[in-house]
Amino acid sequence: MRTVKIIAWILAIYIIQTVFAGLIGIRGIVPDLLLGFSVIYSFHEQRYNSCTYIMLACGMLAGSCVGRSFPADVLVIGAASVAAHELSGRIRFVPKFVRTELMVAAAAVVLSAAEYFISYKALGANAAIRNILPYATYTLICSFIMYPLIVKTLFKKEEKQLLVV
Repeated sequence: MRTVKIIAWILAIYIIQTVFAGLIGIRGIVPDLLLGFSVIYSFHEQRYNSCTYIMLACGMLAGSCVGRSFPADVLVIGAASVAAHELSGRIRFVPKFVRTELMVAAAAVVLSAAEYFISYKALGANAAIRNILPYATYTLICSFIMYPLIVKTLFKKEEKQLLVV
């Protein structure tokens, strides 16, 4: 059942990111929902094998979108997901939500800078102000919305209820 939920999440996010890009885009900037899902999932998943499949699937689907750089998407989403999985066991005094969102923000900045550099062969202050920061901010806002939904649907722990007689 959990596998079906994961596939449904990835498929829904991919369709929203590709088909409805014109509706959710603000001034031509579309958030990378697959990046957010991959980092959030990898942060909460305990098994590394399961994380590997999800990060590869999200990276390949994100790279296959129109106008995206396939190698940059796969490498950045994979590296961010591995870093999120490793960070999940460290710095425990910081809440999980904050650690996850910091990883999403850092990955969005790196991914946006990499894609901009691949497209235009240059980086500068104008690129940071007009493309990189709005992209990272919009991706971060969308991951704020997705975080509780993903945790609630995929990582909800069943509470045992004891029968008191």
